[in-house]
Amino acid sequence: MTATPEITTEMLRSIGACAECMTFFEGHFPSARATFQARATFRAVAQACVDHGKPAYAVWLALYCPADVRDATWEARLAVQDSAADRVRLGQECPAGVPGATWRARLAVQDTARGRALLSLYCPASVPGATWAARLAVQCSADDRALLGRICPAGVPGATWRARLAVQDTADDRAWLGQICPPDVPGATWAARLAAQDSAADRALLGRICPPSTPGATWEARLAAQDSAADRAQLGQECPADVPGATWEARLATADTAAGRARLGRYCPPDVPGATWEARLATADTARDRARLGRECPAGVPGATWEARLAVQRSAGDRAWLGQECPAGVRGATWEARLAVQDTAADRAWLGQECPASVPGATERARAEARRAERF
Repeated sequence: MTATPEITTEMLRSIGACAECMTFFEGHFPSARATFQARATFRAVAQACVDHGKPAYAVWLALYCPADVRDATWEARLAVQDSAADRVRLGQECPAGVPGATWRARLAVQDTARGRALLSLYCPASVPGATWAARLAVQCSADDRALLGRICPAGVPGATWRARLAVQDTADDRAWLGQICPPDVPGATWAARLAAQDSAADRALLGRICPPSTPGATWEARLAAQDSAADRAQLGQECPADVPGATWEARLATADTAAGRARLGRYCPPDVPGATWEARLATADTARDRARLGRECPAGVPGATWEARLAVQRSAGDRAWLGQECPAGVRGATWEARLAVQDTAADRAWLGQECPASVPGATERARAEARRAERF
Protein backbone atom coordinates (compact mmCIF):
# COMPACT_ATOMS: atom_id res chain seq x y z
CA MET A 1 0.00 0.00 0.00
CA THR A 2 1.24 3.47 -0.86
CA ALA A 3 2.09 5.38 2.32
CA THR A 4 -0.15 8.29 3.25
CA PRO A 5 1.79 9.78 6.17
CA GLU A 6 -0.11 13.05 6.30
CA ILE A 7 -3.69 14.17 6.04
CA THR A 8 -4.16 16.40 2.99
CA THR A 9 -7.07 18.25 1.49
CA GLU A 10 -6.98 15.84 -1.43
CA MET A 11 -7.34 12.89 0.93
CA LEU A 12 -10.20 14.56 2.82
CA ARG A 13 -12.10 15.14 -0.40
CA SER A 14 -11.51 11.55 -1.46
CA ILE A 15 -13.27 10.27 1.66
CA GLY A 16 -16.25 12.57 1.20
CA ALA A 17 -15.56 15.60 3.40
CA CYS A 18 -18.29 18.21 3.00
CA ALA A 19 -17.59 21.87 2.20
CA GLU A 20 -18.10 22.86 5.84
CA CYS A 21 -15.59 20.24 6.96
CA MET A 22 -13.06 21.43 4.41
CA THR A 23 -13.46 25.03 5.55
CA PHE A 24 -12.91 23.97 9.16
CA PHE A 25 -9.80 21.92 8.39
CA GLU A 26 -8.22 24.58 6.22
CA GLY A 27 -9.03 27.29 8.77
CA HIS A 28 -7.30 25.47 11.61
CA PHE A 29 -4.44 24.14 9.50
CA PRO A 30 -3.50 26.99 7.13
CA SER A 31 -0.98 24.85 5.26
CA ALA A 32 -3.73 22.38 4.37
CA ARG A 33 -3.79 23.32 0.71
CA ALA A 34 -0.57 21.38 0.36
CA THR A 35 -0.35 19.19 3.45
CA PHE A 36 -0.72 19.62 7.17
CA GLN A 37 3.00 19.03 7.37
CA ALA A 38 4.35 17.97 10.78
CA ARG A 39 1.02 18.54 12.52
CA ALA A 40 -0.89 16.35 10.11
CA THR A 41 -1.01 13.22 12.20
CA PHE A 42 -4.42 11.76 12.91
CA ARG A 43 -4.10 12.62 16.59
CA ALA A 44 -3.33 16.30 15.86
CA VAL A 45 -6.25 16.73 13.49
CA ALA A 46 -8.70 14.84 15.71
CA GLN A 47 -7.65 16.82 18.77
CA ALA A 48 -8.15 20.08 16.88
CA CYS A 49 -11.70 19.00 16.07
CA VAL A 50 -12.41 18.29 19.74
CA ASP A 51 -10.73 21.47 20.99
CA HIS A 52 -12.70 23.69 18.62
CA GLY A 53 -16.15 22.29 19.25
CA LYS A 54 -16.36 19.83 16.36
CA PRO A 55 -16.12 16.38 18.00
CA ALA A 56 -18.42 14.96 15.31
CA TYR A 57 -15.71 15.68 12.73
CA ALA A 58 -13.25 13.61 14.74
CA VAL A 59 -15.76 10.75 14.94
CA TRP A 60 -16.25 10.93 11.18
CA LEU A 61 -12.49 11.05 10.52
CA ALA A 62 -11.96 7.97 12.67
CA LEU A 63 -14.45 6.03 10.56
CA TYR A 64 -13.18 6.99 7.12
CA CYS A 65 -9.52 8.00 7.47
CA PRO A 66 -7.32 5.58 5.45
CA ALA A 67 -5.62 2.84 7.43
CA ASP A 68 -2.07 4.04 6.74
CA VAL A 69 -2.36 7.65 7.92
CA ARG A 70 0.20 8.44 10.59
CA ASP A 71 -1.01 7.77 14.15
CA ALA A 72 -4.46 6.60 12.98
CA THR A 73 -4.33 3.46 15.13
CA TRP A 74 -7.32 1.68 16.62
CA GLU A 75 -6.59 3.22 20.02
CA ALA A 76 -6.43 6.74 18.58
CA ARG A 77 -9.65 6.30 16.62
CA LEU A 78 -11.45 4.79 19.59
CA ALA A 79 -10.38 7.63 21.88
CA VAL A 80 -12.31 10.25 19.88
CA GLN A 81 -15.63 8.41 19.82
CA ASP A 82 -18.33 10.40 21.56
CA SER A 83 -20.75 7.66 22.65
CA ALA A 84 -21.30 3.93 22.92
CA ALA A 85 -23.15 4.03 19.59
CA ASP A 86 -20.12 5.68 17.96
CA ARG A 87 -17.84 2.97 19.33
CA VAL A 88 -20.15 0.26 18.04
CA ARG A 89 -20.13 1.80 14.56
CA LEU A 90 -16.36 2.19 14.59
CA GLY A 91 -15.96 -1.50 15.35
CA GLN A 92 -18.15 -2.43 12.41
CA GLU A 93 -16.87 0.08 9.84
CA CYS A 94 -13.25 0.84 10.68
CA PRO A 95 -11.11 0.05 7.59
CA ALA A 96 -9.09 -3.13 7.39
CA GLY A 97 -5.37 -2.70 7.98
CA VAL A 98 -5.65 -0.26 10.89
CA PRO A 99 -3.02 -1.15 13.52
CA GLY A 100 -4.71 -2.73 16.52
CA ALA A 101 -8.16 -3.07 14.90
CA THR A 102 -8.36 -6.81 15.35
CA TRP A 103 -11.52 -8.89 15.61
CA ARG A 104 -11.14 -9.02 19.40
CA ALA A 105 -10.78 -5.24 19.68
CA ARG A 106 -13.79 -4.60 17.48
CA LEU A 107 -15.88 -7.18 19.31
CA ALA A 108 -15.08 -5.59 22.68
CA VAL A 109 -16.86 -2.34 21.75
CA GLN A 110 -20.11 -4.03 20.71
CA ASP A 111 -22.48 -3.66 23.64
CA THR A 112 -25.43 -5.78 22.47
CA ALA A 113 -25.98 -9.18 20.92
CA ARG A 114 -27.34 -7.43 17.85
CA GLY A 115 -24.20 -5.32 17.56
CA ARG A 116 -22.02 -8.41 17.71
CA ALA A 117 -24.08 -10.12 15.02
CA LEU A 118 -23.84 -7.06 12.76
CA LEU A 119 -20.08 -6.91 13.30
CA SER A 120 -19.79 -10.45 11.98
CA LEU A 121 -21.64 -9.46 8.81
CA TYR A 122 -19.72 -6.31 7.96
CA CYS A 123 -16.25 -6.70 9.43
CA PRO A 124 -13.72 -6.77 6.54
CA ALA A 125 -12.49 -10.20 5.55
CA SER A 126 -8.81 -9.45 6.18
CA VAL A 127 -9.16 -8.36 9.82
CA PRO A 128 -6.95 -10.54 12.05
CA GLY A 129 -9.03 -13.10 13.91
CA ALA A 130 -12.26 -12.47 11.99
CA THR A 131 -12.60 -16.06 10.84
CA TRP A 132 -15.80 -17.90 9.93
CA ALA A 133 -15.74 -19.69 13.28
CA ALA A 134 -15.36 -16.41 15.19
CA ARG A 135 -18.20 -14.79 13.30
CA LEU A 136 -20.47 -17.78 13.65
CA ALA A 137 -19.92 -17.87 17.42
CA VAL A 138 -21.61 -14.49 17.94
CA GLN A 139 -24.86 -15.35 16.16
CA CYS A 140 -27.95 -15.58 18.36
CA SER A 141 -30.42 -17.49 16.22
CA ALA A 142 -30.85 -19.76 13.22
CA ASP A 143 -31.96 -16.75 11.18
CA ASP A 144 -28.76 -14.89 12.12
CA ARG A 145 -26.63 -17.87 11.14
CA ALA A 146 -28.42 -18.21 7.79
CA LEU A 147 -27.95 -14.50 7.08
CA LEU A 148 -24.26 -14.74 7.93
CA GLY A 149 -23.91 -17.59 5.46
CA ARG A 150 -25.46 -15.51 2.70
CA ILE A 151 -23.66 -12.19 3.10
CA CYS A 152 -20.41 -12.90 4.95
CA PRO A 153 -17.68 -11.34 2.77
CA ALA A 154 -15.70 -13.51 0.39
CA GLY A 155 -12.16 -14.19 1.58
CA VAL A 156 -13.04 -14.90 5.22
CA PRO A 157 -10.97 -17.89 6.41
CA GLY A 158 -13.22 -20.95 6.62
CA ALA A 159 -16.26 -19.33 4.97
CA THR A 160 -16.54 -21.87 2.17
CA TRP A 161 -19.69 -22.77 0.26
CA ARG A 162 -20.06 -25.94 2.32
CA ALA A 163 -19.78 -24.02 5.61
CA ARG A 164 -22.33 -21.45 4.49
CA LEU A 165 -24.74 -24.07 3.21
CA ALA A 166 -24.59 -25.95 6.51
CA VAL A 167 -26.13 -23.01 8.41
CA GLN A 168 -29.11 -22.55 6.10
CA ASP A 169 -32.17 -23.82 7.91
CA THR A 170 -34.81 -24.10 5.19
CA ALA A 171 -35.15 -24.78 1.47
CA ASP A 172 -35.82 -21.09 0.93
CA ASP A 173 -32.63 -20.19 2.81
CA ARG A 174 -30.59 -22.55 0.66
CA ALA A 175 -32.08 -21.16 -2.54
CA TRP A 176 -31.38 -17.61 -1.40
CA LEU A 177 -27.79 -18.53 -0.55
CA GLY A 178 -27.31 -19.88 -4.05
CA GLN A 179 -28.62 -16.66 -5.55
CA ILE A 180 -26.67 -14.07 -3.53
CA CYS A 181 -23.56 -15.78 -2.16
CA PRO A 182 -20.47 -13.72 -3.16
CA PRO A 183 -18.83 -14.96 -6.35
CA ASP A 184 -15.34 -15.75 -5.05
CA VAL A 185 -16.35 -18.16 -2.29
CA PRO A 186 -14.55 -21.52 -2.58
CA GLY A 187 -16.97 -24.14 -3.88
CA ALA A 188 -19.75 -21.69 -4.85
CA THR A 189 -19.93 -22.84 -8.46
CA TRP A 190 -22.94 -22.66 -10.76
CA ALA A 191 -23.58 -26.37 -10.25
CA ALA A 192 -23.52 -26.00 -6.45
CA ARG A 193 -25.84 -23.01 -6.52
CA LEU A 194 -28.25 -24.66 -8.94
CA ALA A 195 -28.47 -27.75 -6.72
CA ALA A 196 -29.64 -25.56 -3.84
CA GLN A 197 -32.67 -24.25 -5.73
CA ASP A 198 -35.97 -25.84 -4.78
CA SER A 199 -38.30 -24.87 -7.62
CA ALA A 200 -38.42 -23.86 -11.26
CA ALA A 201 -39.01 -20.26 -10.20
CA ASP A 202 -35.90 -20.34 -8.00
CA ARG A 203 -33.79 -21.76 -10.83
CA ALA A 204 -35.03 -19.12 -13.24
CA LEU A 205 -34.23 -16.36 -10.73
CA LEU A 206 -30.75 -17.80 -10.17
CA GLY A 207 -30.12 -17.56 -13.90
CA ARG A 208 -30.96 -13.86 -13.87
CA ILE A 209 -29.05 -12.74 -10.76
CA CYS A 210 -26.17 -15.17 -10.21
CA PRO A 211 -22.90 -13.17 -10.07
CA PRO A 212 -21.23 -13.05 -13.51
CA SER A 213 -17.87 -14.44 -12.37
CA THR A 214 -19.35 -17.60 -10.86
CA PRO A 215 -17.55 -20.63 -12.35
CA GLY A 216 -19.81 -22.32 -14.89
CA ALA A 217 -22.50 -19.61 -14.92
CA THR A 218 -22.45 -19.09 -18.68
CA TRP A 219 -25.32 -17.86 -20.82
CA GLU A 220 -26.05 -21.41 -21.95
CA ALA A 221 -26.19 -22.68 -18.37
CA ARG A 222 -28.48 -19.87 -17.28
CA LEU A 223 -30.74 -20.30 -20.29
CA ALA A 224 -31.10 -24.03 -19.57
CA ALA A 225 -32.44 -23.18 -16.11
CA GLN A 226 -35.38 -21.20 -17.48
CA ASP A 227 -38.70 -23.04 -17.50
CA SER A 228 -40.82 -21.05 -19.95
CA ALA A 229 -40.68 -18.61 -22.84
CA ALA A 230 -41.50 -15.78 -20.43
CA ASP A 231 -38.59 -16.81 -18.19
CA ARG A 232 -36.22 -16.88 -21.14
CA ALA A 233 -37.32 -13.44 -22.29
CA GLN A 234 -36.81 -12.05 -18.78
CA LEU A 235 -33.35 -13.60 -18.66
CA GLY A 236 -32.47 -11.81 -21.88
CA GLN A 237 -33.51 -8.49 -20.36
CA GLU A 238 -31.89 -8.92 -16.93
CA CYS A 239 -28.85 -11.17 -17.28
CA PRO A 240 -25.69 -9.27 -16.21
CA ALA A 241 -23.66 -7.72 -19.01
CA ASP A 242 -20.39 -9.64 -18.65
CA VAL A 243 -21.74 -13.20 -18.64
CA PRO A 244 -19.89 -15.31 -21.27
CA GLY A 245 -22.12 -15.77 -24.31
CA ALA A 246 -24.80 -13.27 -23.26
CA THR A 247 -24.57 -11.15 -26.42
CA TRP A 248 -27.29 -8.98 -27.90
CA GLU A 249 -28.03 -11.63 -30.54
CA ALA A 250 -28.36 -14.35 -27.90
CA ARG A 251 -30.69 -12.22 -25.82
CA LEU A 252 -32.77 -11.13 -28.82
CA ALA A 253 -33.37 -14.79 -29.68
CA THR A 254 -35.22 -15.20 -26.37
CA ALA A 255 -37.71 -12.40 -27.09
CA ASP A 256 -40.61 -14.12 -28.87
CA THR A 257 -43.07 -11.22 -28.99
CA ALA A 258 -42.96 -7.61 -30.16
CA ALA A 259 -43.53 -6.43 -26.59
CA GLY A 260 -40.69 -8.64 -25.38
CA ARG A 261 -38.31 -7.22 -27.98
CA ALA A 262 -39.26 -3.68 -27.02
CA ARG A 263 -38.60 -4.44 -23.34
CA LEU A 264 -35.23 -5.94 -24.22
CA GLY A 265 -34.29 -2.74 -26.04
CA ARG A 266 -35.16 -0.66 -22.98
CA TYR A 267 -33.71 -2.84 -20.23
CA CYS A 268 -30.73 -4.70 -21.68
CA PRO A 269 -27.56 -3.60 -19.80
CA PRO A 270 -25.47 -0.99 -21.65
CA ASP A 271 -22.24 -2.98 -21.96
CA VAL A 272 -23.69 -6.00 -23.78
CA PRO A 273 -21.83 -6.69 -27.05
CA GLY A 274 -23.96 -5.55 -29.99
CA ALA A 275 -26.60 -3.75 -27.90
CA THR A 276 -26.22 -0.39 -29.64
CA TRP A 277 -28.83 2.34 -29.99
CA GLU A 278 -29.53 1.27 -33.58
CA ALA A 279 -30.02 -2.37 -32.55
CA ARG A 280 -32.36 -1.38 -29.74
CA LEU A 281 -34.30 1.06 -31.90
CA ALA A 282 -34.97 -1.76 -34.37
CA THR A 283 -36.85 -3.63 -31.62
CA ALA A 284 -39.33 -0.76 -31.11
CA ASP A 285 -42.24 -1.40 -33.49
CA THR A 286 -44.38 1.63 -32.65
CA ALA A 287 -43.86 5.36 -32.20
CA ARG A 288 -44.86 4.94 -28.57
CA ASP A 289 -42.20 2.25 -28.03
CA ARG A 290 -39.56 4.43 -29.71
CA ALA A 291 -40.40 7.40 -27.49
CA ARG A 292 -40.25 5.21 -24.41
CA LEU A 293 -36.92 3.78 -25.51
CA GLY A 294 -35.55 7.30 -25.73
CA ARG A 295 -36.54 7.97 -22.13
CA GLU A 296 -35.55 4.63 -20.59
CA CYS A 297 -32.56 3.36 -22.56
CA PRO A 298 -29.61 3.17 -20.12
CA ALA A 299 -26.81 5.72 -20.22
CA GLY A 300 -23.63 4.42 -21.84
CA VAL A 301 -25.31 2.70 -24.80
CA PRO A 302 -23.30 3.42 -28.00
CA GLY A 303 -25.19 5.96 -30.12
CA ALA A 304 -27.86 6.73 -27.50
CA THR A 305 -27.11 10.44 -27.32
CA TRP A 306 -29.51 13.19 -26.31
CA GLU A 307 -30.05 14.09 -29.98
CA ALA A 308 -30.86 10.49 -30.91
CA ARG A 309 -33.32 10.16 -28.03
CA LEU A 310 -34.95 13.50 -28.76
CA ALA A 311 -35.47 12.56 -32.42
CA VAL A 312 -37.82 9.69 -31.51
CA GLN A 313 -40.16 11.69 -29.30
CA ARG A 314 -43.62 12.24 -30.81
CA SER A 315 -44.94 15.36 -29.14
CA ALA A 316 -44.17 18.31 -26.90
CA GLY A 317 -45.32 16.23 -23.95
CA ASP A 318 -42.95 13.41 -24.89
CA ARG A 319 -40.04 15.83 -25.24
CA ALA A 320 -40.75 17.34 -21.84
CA TRP A 321 -40.95 13.86 -20.34
CA LEU A 322 -37.61 12.95 -21.93
CA GLY A 323 -35.99 16.00 -20.36
CA GLN A 324 -37.29 14.98 -16.96
CA GLU A 325 -36.47 11.25 -17.13
CA CYS A 326 -33.45 10.88 -19.39
CA PRO A 327 -30.71 9.16 -17.34
CA ALA A 328 -27.79 11.17 -16.05
CA GLY A 329 -24.60 10.56 -18.02
CA VAL A 330 -26.19 10.70 -21.48
CA ARG A 331 -24.02 12.67 -23.90
CA GLY A 332 -25.60 16.05 -24.63
CA ALA A 333 -28.32 15.75 -21.96
CA THR A 334 -27.31 18.90 -20.13
CA TRP A 335 -29.56 21.06 -17.96
CA GLU A 336 -29.91 23.59 -20.78
CA ALA A 337 -30.93 20.89 -23.27
CA ARG A 338 -33.50 19.43 -20.88
CA LEU A 339 -34.90 22.83 -19.95
CA ALA A 340 -35.31 23.81 -23.61
CA VAL A 341 -37.82 20.99 -24.22
CA GLN A 342 -40.11 21.89 -21.32
CA ASP A 343 -43.26 23.43 -22.76
CA THR A 344 -45.04 24.81 -19.69
CA ALA A 345 -44.24 26.28 -16.29
CA ALA A 346 -45.50 23.06 -14.72
CA ASP A 347 -43.09 21.05 -16.88
CA ARG A 348 -40.19 23.27 -15.87
CA ALA A 349 -41.12 22.95 -12.21
CA TRP A 350 -41.23 19.17 -12.52
CA LEU A 351 -37.81 19.18 -14.21
CA GLY A 352 -36.42 21.24 -11.34
CA GLN A 353 -37.73 18.68 -8.91
CA GLU A 354 -36.74 15.49 -10.73
CA CYS A 355 -33.52 16.29 -12.63
CA PRO A 356 -30.49 14.49 -11.11
CA ALA A 357 -27.99 16.83 -9.47
CA SER A 358 -25.18 15.18 -11.47
CA VAL A 359 -26.51 16.53 -14.79
CA PRO A 360 -24.11 19.19 -16.17
CA GLY A 361 -25.50 22.63 -15.37
CA ALA A 362 -28.21 21.35 -12.99
CA THR A 363 -27.09 23.46 -10.08
CA GLU A 364 -29.24 23.88 -7.02
CA ARG A 365 -29.90 27.47 -8.06
CA ALA A 366 -30.98 26.47 -11.58
CA ARG A 367 -33.30 23.77 -10.29
CA ALA A 368 -34.77 26.09 -7.66
CA GLU A 369 -35.51 28.74 -10.30
CA ALA A 370 -37.28 26.14 -12.42
CA ARG A 371 -39.39 25.05 -9.46
CA ARG A 372 -40.35 28.64 -8.68
CA ALA A 373 -41.46 29.25 -12.27
CA GLU A 374 -44.78 27.47 -11.60
CA ARG A 375 -45.81 30.11 -9.07
CA PHE A 376 -45.84 33.00 -11.51
